[in-house]
Amino acid sequence: MKNKILFLLIYLFLFSPNFISTEIKKKDLYCIWTTGSNMWYQLGVNRYNCYENIPIQVFGVDDIIEIRAGGSSKVLKSDGTVWVWGSNSDCNFGNGTNRDSYIPVQSSLDNVISISHGLALKNDGTVWIIGHWDCQHFPDYKYPIQVPGLNDIIAISNYSIVLKNDGTVWEIDRDKITFAQVSNLSNIIAISLNGSRLALKSDGTVWQWNWESEPTQVPNLENVIAISSGGLYTDPGTLKHYTFSICLKNDGTVWAWGWNEYGQLGNGTNVDSDIPVQVLNLTDVIAISAGGEHCLALKEDGTVWAWGKNSSGQLGNGTNLNSNIPVQVENLSNIIKISAGGDNSLALKGDGTLWAWGSNGSGQLGNGDGYDTDDPIPILDLNNIISVEAGADHNLALKADGSVWAWGCDLYGELGNGICYTRFYPVQTQIENVKKISAGGDYSLALKEDGTVWAWGSNYFGQLGNGSWVLCSNIPVQALNLKDITEISAGFNHSFALKNDGTVWAWGWNEYGQLGNGTNIDSNIPVKISNLLNLKEISGGGEHSLALKADGTVWAWGFNEFGQLGNGKNIDSSVPVKVLNLSNVIAISAGGDHSLALKADGTVWAWGWNKYGQLGNGTTEDSNIPVQVENLSNIIKISAGGYTSFALKEDGTLWAWGWNEFGQLGIGNFQDTNIPVKISNIKNPILFSGGYAHSVFLAPFPFSQLDNE
Repeated sequence: MKNKILFLLIYLFLFSPNFISTEIKKKDLYCIWTTGSNMWYQLGVNRYNCYENIPIQVFGVDDIIEIRAGGSSKVLKSDGTVWVWGSNSDCNFGNGTNRDSYIPVQSSLDNVISISHGLALKNDGTVWIIGHWDCQHFPDYKYPIQVPGLNDIIAISNYSIVLKNDGTVWEIDRDKITFAQVSNLSNIIAISLNGSRLALKSDGTVWQWNWESEPTQVPNLENVIAISSGGLYTDPGTLKHYTFSICLKNDGTVWAWGWNEYGQLGNGTNVDSDIPVQVLNLTDVIAISAGGEHCLALKEDGTVWAWGKNSSGQLGNGTNLNSNIPVQVENLSNIIKISAGGDNSLALKGDGTLWAWGSNGSGQLGNGDGYDTDDPIPILDLNNIISVEAGADHNLALKADGSVWAWGCDLYGELGNGICYTRFYPVQTQIENVKKISAGGDYSLALKEDGTVWAWGSNYFGQLGNGSWVLCSNIPVQALNLKDITEISAGFNHSFALKNDGTVWAWGWNEYGQLGNGTNIDSNIPVKISNLLNLKEISGGGEHSLALKADGTVWAWGFNEFGQLGNGKNIDSSVPVKVLNLSNVIAISAGGDHSLALKADGTVWAWGWNKYGQLGNGTTEDSNIPVQVENLSNIIKISAGGYTSFALKEDGTLWAWGWNEFGQLGIGNFQDTNIPVKISNIKNPILFSGGYAHSVFLAPFPFSQLDNE
């Protein structure tokens, strides 16, 4: 964690110099944290940027001595620990799980001196198997397994071949965890396994074989000092296997042979060759690496060159065009190690920094971009935030200067920046002088300093309130006939405004009576809710609504199939009804189909739908009257998400319960819970908001974790 926090600090001061003020104090430093689903980039990381065609830096690991690129990328540190990221479907992380990671995580191995995909070599000469293609049915492979009786090993290569200190080569049967000697090979000094098996003899000759053949010498090669086997392709029609290989001679030239569909032989053609051909325009090469269908070469001057397939940007030259001659990888210098994976690449600089490019579909670039997360992650691109709001699939943040920033899904213009283009990073909404924000299902609301209300995004039900039935607006439009507004709340598709005279106005979707005006007719202009006066808070839910009166009573209206109105019935109501058995309430929050209330004594009460445990009373049974949330006291703030619930204690701890399929509770797992669980990574949040399948928090930057470590 220490390395991660250090990186965040460096990033903060290098790229966000005005994060809080010119005189930054630890106690003032807040950042936004997100957790849960990232289907629409709502976590603020770029899931759908599935490749990078120029190198990007990988953070979170240092003191690296060996690197391996692939579907999962691996590095070996000088302390003998192994760190892995990317795909973990075959349990090749060796950490007891099969869950992918988009940042480096530590394997359970130590005292390691060499790594390959599927194997690790320890300093005592023993070999350890890591992972299995069917580890779900063979759970023992979730942790490294030693190959018994295999000792005195000095080199390993992907999955199964190893080199002993006596110059012999051995192959491991991963299923049986046994090994056998490869015949007719001696005086071997290097091995390589990918599509085919290669061995380099001390006399500079190269030998090649596969799982069905004996080793034979590769013709016309001598004075070779390094070898690398490329990927394997099997023609689905003929079942014929295709592979390629490269080698480095002592004169600094590179030679290649075999399959050449994508130009991976680097000789200016796309014609296969069964004899070695020289790679064009390469001299002074000191290291090579063959990937799935591309190759890398490191020159004496520290530059990296690449050729072959480039559909995922694995050549790193800023394009996605294949090349049958070497092209220079952009923005890289002072490189000391390289590794080519299936369709991605790694390079280690002399300053110890690690760089990656190519495919990122499984997070193998290690830049934190990727799928859902069950732990909160910080977003550092915003500063001076005073409010955050989570919509169904987008987020809003309000800055102290009155500007609004948004990220996530933008199908209907809910980011409000004049275009409909989903963003994984915050963009500024075209509005200013805002003092309050609220995020709805797929639209947004803002209250300006002058007391007017503005809206943008979807308008299918008239939820923008501007008198129009136009499907959507990607810029803010003013809601009609509203002034002197003090509070706003966006439900899933209906909106509310509270005036300074204590009256409530509503507009948008009204199928279930959620506007509270005695009808079931949608409205594209604000309508007054009758018989509700002296209100202090309003909250719009999925298809129901809540209001808190100054006398501490709670009122509800709209959809009531699950009892979310809390009046002891399950009948919809188009007018406000009093929630039973509640008094001295000081805060309310309406969720997707459930409701929360905070009482003055610090207890939390919930009612409505409870399929995922979002009522927090230890059951999954719905309730049409309020029930007390278990094991909670001294609560000072609450928030109901789609099917989630959150509560903040006086001691600064944040608690969550309910639906957690996407990790939106932030509790470190993906399991639903019907009782509150503490979120360990969030301390002293000042704001928090639950969306449909994600959550957003405004909390201090974790200096304490840095100080303690």
